[in-house]
Amino acid sequence: MRRKEVRTLSPDETRTLVDAATADDSVYGDAIVLAIHTGMRMGELLGLKWEDVAPDQERLTVKRALQHLDKDGFVFQQPKTPKSRRSMPLGPTALDALKRLRRRELEERLAVGPAYKEHALVLASAVGTPISPANVRRAFERILKSAGVERLRFHDLRHTHASLLLAAASTRRS
Repeated sequence: MRRKEVRTLSPDETRTLVDAATADDSVYGDAIVLAIHTGMRMGELLGLKWEDVAPDQERLTVKRALQHLDKDGFVFQQPKTPKSRRSMPLGPTALDALKRLRRRELEERLAVGPAYKEHALVLASAVGTPISPANVRRAFERILKSAGVERLRFHDLRHTHASLLLAAASTRRS
């Protein structure tokens, strides 16, 4: 099996993409911001529930992943590996994205009323249901294009996060 080529964004490209994602003012834009600033996999992001977020402690915990299975629809599963169950710190940009998501959820809940489906998902549709990974990928491509950033896979944001952490650590040591 041939491995897909990994592409990471430069710090400048990352800033440009975060700016475009924030300006998009959508659940998808905030998903991109969270992916860059946490290194979470798409399924982990889509499975994140509000109970997993502790904004007062500036932390979140990955406890599950959401997958869409052809036969079963959306299902919550254990994260990919045992080490994938983890807690991580949140910086100001990620916390801001979470605040926007919470505000959007409350507005949508009011607009939809009793028809709102309560799943307590951080990233949810306008009626509270899980978001399809295909919709995330389409929005990601659209936001990449609006940012003028060369095409890459959503998963490459995870590698970008790791590269940025390594660069910051080496800068602190020098």
